[in-house]
Amino acid sequence: MGNLCCPKSVKILDCIHQLQDVEDTLQQLIRKYDTQIDKHKREVLSKIRDKRACMIHLRTIRIIKHHKMNLETRLAGCLNKRYHLESLNVTKMHIQAVKTTTHVFKTFLQQHDIERVEALQDSIADMIDQACEINEALSRDTHDVDMDDVDLEEEYNQLVASPEYPEFPTVPDNPLPDAKSTSPLLQTELTRVAV
Repeated sequence: MGNLCCPKSVKILDCIHQLQDVEDTLQQLIRKYDTQIDKHKREVLSKIRDKRACMIHLRTIRIIKHHKMNLETRLAGCLNKRYHLESLNVTKMHIQAVKTTTHVFKTFLQQHDIERVEALQDSIADMIDQACEINEALSRDTHDVDMDDVDLEEEYNQLVASPEYPEFPTVPDNPLPDAKSTSPLLQTELTRVAV
């Protein structure tokens, strides 16, 4: 009869290719957002004395990071779906191979004697059992990828520890020497520069 809900046959490979296109687009947007974040960080560093300008750039960075995080979540979802579709495609190919094997086996049974067929049937049954075990291993539920937040946090902290931008120089605590208490050579040099 057929499926009344979805009369069109959906090609798994077409879905996989469409998901790859979406992933490419999402990755391009994430790279664009990274570039924008870097640009605004440089703007903050260059305008560090102007609090109002820095606050505008910091708000913009926060907005971009929010959208980037949403895109990364969507990218992870697309990757997950694509991997499931690839697994379904392999399962479909496996089922087709079993059907072909069954057809060949039936044809072979019609052409050969029973004793040889029984021996061959046993070996094919073993191969089918092995294929089913492989299929079970491939089709295990992988919906929830186990990610340890502590490990992710540690990896993030390691990335943050490698400085992307040089740190600001520290301001010296000791006051500058008074011109009167300096050496006569330094006083003549300061007088010459002042003139």
